[in-house]
Amino acid sequence: MYEPIYGRKEKKKNILLPTLGLITVIAILFIVVIRPSYLGYSIYQDIQQSNTNLETYTKNIQDINQELQSSKTNLTYQQTQSQQLQTDLKQTSQQLIDCQISEKTTAKELELLKKTHQLELKTLQQQLDQQKSTSDQKLLAKDDELKQKIELKNEQIASLQKQTTEKTQTIQEKCTIQQQDNKEELTKLQQQLKDLETSYTLLTQNSAKNICCKQKFDNPQISSYTIIENKITCLTQGENKLNC
Repeated sequence: MYEPIYGRKEKKKNILLPTLGLITVIAILFIVVIRPSYLGYSIYQDIQQSNTNLETYTKNIQDINQELQSSKTNLTYQQTQSQQLQTDLKQTSQQLIDCQISEKTTAKELELLKKTHQLELKTLQQQLDQQKSTSDQKLLAKDDELKQKIELKNEQIASLQKQTTEKTQTIQEKCTIQQQDNKEELTKLQQQLKDLETSYTLLTQNSAKNICCKQKFDNPQISSYTIIENKITCLTQGENKLNC
């Protein structure tokens, strides 16, 4: 006998609802009971394999977390100190370069002034030579005037040369002192940077040894370590070998 479509839908609905309810109950049972039990059993297995009790196992985990936090803080401080030393080193080098540039610029300016005065002197000498063809009186008068100008100009040149020499000596002495101070400061900064790098390496090695050697009890395959984002990560293979 032909069954109405509406009746068939009602039967499917009656079968589907209990099925969905059963699946929901199974899922809730897995989340509430089975999964925590499995996690607890896994932790228990780890404790048994490491030959320790629950209290010792928990204390080891807490010690590792504290050492990780301390290592992260120390590594961040070392990185900050290294960056500051590099900044001071660049500033000292820039001061030395600026002093050298200033010395060269001053020397060029003084040389240009000297050439300018020499050119003026040469022009006056040429004017004196041209006046020799005029009358004696005009020539004598002009000659005296030009000689006075030449003498004055020679005095100015001599004074300028003296000032140039004194200024050059002062600049050289200042730059020599500055260079010596900068070299000493540069040497000091380089030594501090080297000491900081050595300290950073020793700190990293000791921290990695404290952290990874403890983890090696749980995972004997751990043999090396690396640093990722200022954090020590223990590895089964790597360039930085452990010495437990």
